[in-house]
Amino acid sequence: MNDSNLLTLMQIPVTAFMCPSTAGPDLNDVKPVLLGSNNDLARSDYVVVNDKDFVDRRDPDGSFVCARYNAPHRFADITDGLTNTLFVGERCYQLGGEIMGAGVVYGTSSQKFNDGEEGLVYVAGSGRLPINLGPLSSTDFDHRQGFASNHPGGVNFLFGDGSVHFETETIDHNISAATNSMFEYLIVEVASGDNQFDFDVQADQQSYPPTR
Repeated sequence: MNDSNLLTLMQIPVTAFMCPSTAGPDLNDVKPVLLGSNNDLARSDYVVVNDKDFVDRRDPDGSFVCARYNAPHRFADITDGLTNTLFVGERCYQLGGEIMGAGVVYGTSSQKFNDGEEGLVYVAGSGRLPINLGPLSSTDFDHRQGFASNHPGGVNFLFGDGSVHFETETIDHNISAATNSMFEYLIVEVASGDNQFDFDVQADQQSYPPTR
């Protein structure tokens, strides 16, 4: 980015991207963009779903990809069904005293596409860690690429069919591998070949909006 006018636009708060239940600064000081010096961008409490493990720029298995390395997904490509696939989830700014980081409305921090995955975390999330889980250690920041909210007990997700469901933080999740876990099943956009989870999906969801 080299246009100060563009930076000014990227710092305009957009209330539609802010969850009413989430407190935090209008400009996200956790995820700045470099323009001469660090500059904070408009905060977003919603990020797209990118991968079941770490946020992945080159080979994601979620519904949203980095177009430099992957062809954009069409609805027809999501063979597991739009009603079974997560598109967008919440990530609050702070939860229980821990900084979760939220996201930003526009842009990423990387100055080049090959700078790693850090910039993509600004706008995308992953299923690496369970919902609403904080840091595993004082030097671990993986939780800042996950999903979290200030709603008690879970997170709202937008599914591919346009519906919004509240997924509980107790949803089946394997932190070491996430193999065939419920959370993984909802993130991966291709058919799993295993429909045993369909009933459990309904059991883990609550009608929108959730009780706050």
